[in-house]
Amino acid sequence: MKSHQKIAMALITGVAIGVAAIQGLHAQAKPTAYVVVAIRSITDAEGLKTVAEKAPAIIAAAGGHPLVATNAITSLDGKPPQRFVLFALDSIGKAKAWYDMPAMKELTWLAWLVVTLAGPPATPACPSPAPSLGSLS
Repeated sequence: MKSHQKIAMALITGVAIGVAAIQGLHAQAKPTAYVVVAIRSITDAEGLKTVAEKAPAIIAAAGGHPLVATNAITSLDGKPPQRFVLFALDSIGKAKAWYDMPAMKELTWLAWLVVTLAGPPATPACPSPAPSLGSLS
């Protein structure tokens, strides 16, 4: 094989490797969206119990999965919320779609703070599954 053919083959191989690398970078997962729900005060315990029973299905319908659901909260500064829920969705867009769901519009009576943030994909911190959102009583 002539030297210019070897150079051409090396160039084509390099371009192919570069294209594959770029495709791999574009195919990487988008940042996970984490939704933080801090229920500041509970004025309707029965209503909250109903919400806790329905929440897993609402979150699952949006493509999310719970990571933390607890009422055992220790504040380092200020008054802690009475309930805290953290769950993950595939994107901020899905988090916004979850918040805009009709079922969520029925919860305007809750004194809550809902925020989303993007980060690396969730990895389990421990081998046990996250607690059921229905266990918030």
